[in-house]
Amino acid sequence: GLYRVGDRVTTDYRTLVSALRTASDDATLEALEELAVALEGVRGLPFEGTKRGWEWIFNEGLSAHITSVVSEAAHLLATQSIERGDPKQAIWATVQGVKASPGDEILYRDRMLAHDLEGNPAGVEAAMDELMSVIEADEPDGNVHPETMELYERLSRRRRRTG
Repeated sequence: GLYRVGDRVTTDYRTLVSALRTASDDATLEALEELAVALEGVRGLPFEGTKRGWEWIFNEGLSAHITSVVSEAAHLLATQSIERGDPKQAIWATVQGVKASPGDEILYRDRMLAHDLEGNPAGVEAAMDELMSVIEADEPDGNVHPETMELYERLSRRRRRTG
């Protein structure tokens, strides 16, 4: 009396996990391309827009787990792209990552580094401004992590007033 999903059925999540595992083991150009393709499937928060009846994904921790996997994948692709001198790919990866994890400061730090690599100080400022907006919307008196502030100050070469 139970329905079971067949072996040939897959999910964006499973594809992302597989690509992340492959790229984590050996970050070849091919593995990173596969990871980028998997990240293309990220459209927003996990299960965003679902109707009633999906509370179990939060109760079981599935939503948080998926968010964590997306963040890890985006961070890996961004850092590898920065190391390979490809800031545009790094920026794209961080944009994909924050779709599922809007306040992930590690991804914003990656984005600031990528903008700095491409010689775009306005991009560094824009990344920090976006992060501050996200934090302010989520926690009005919130502050950025000290590592984020240190990186921002080093890249922008000036102090930013917070909270």
